[in-house]
Amino acid sequence: MNKLELSELVVLFSHRPDLSDDILATFIPLAEVRIGRELKSSENEVSLLMQPTDNDFDVPADFSTIRGIQFHGNEGPHTLTSLDLHTINQWRQTGGTPQRYLITARKIQVRPFVAGDFDLFYYQKPALPLDTSENAVLDAWPNLYLYASLIELNVFAQDDEQLTVNIGAFDIEVKQINKSADRGRGDKPAMRRA
Repeated sequence: MNKLELSELVVLFSHRPDLSDDILATFIPLAEVRIGRELKSSENEVSLLMQPTDNDFDVPADFSTIRGIQFHGNEGPHTLTSLDLHTINQWRQTGGTPQRYLITARKIQVRPFVAGDFDLFYYQKPALPLDTSENAVLDAWPNLYLYASLIELNVFAQDDEQLTVNIGAFDIEVKQINKSADRGRGDKPAMRRA
């Protein structure tokens, strides 16, 4: 399925042919934000090698949610542990192997920080750029895109009855996908590079 076919399907399911241009321009991009927040599968999981020289380095533009961070030190890769803002501020020491991280305001803080190689494992926001009509998430689960697009359309149209139906369908679909991905993954992050 491509972007145009998805748009036509949303028009068909919503019975709103008057909104066909708005579906491509507004509702599908909003649906991608919703999908990006919820979907945790191999189709939207990537790893990115980062080599920051200062702490508080930016997450990638397509970052949705974190899966994990590894630091490549002299002893090999070391997985960092996530902490909250209060607890990470107690880690002020410098030098040594990075142990903890926090992501806030689209910035990554590492304690203790040392410049080096970090592998960031994260879930991408799915996107259908203007110059292409498909992506891995849409290819794998067109229903997920359909339900998410219909949710955004129902919010716009203030159709509470259909909104409830489509939220339920979306939630069931994304939970099944994430559950299947968890079973197939174990604890090992994906190795697909961004």
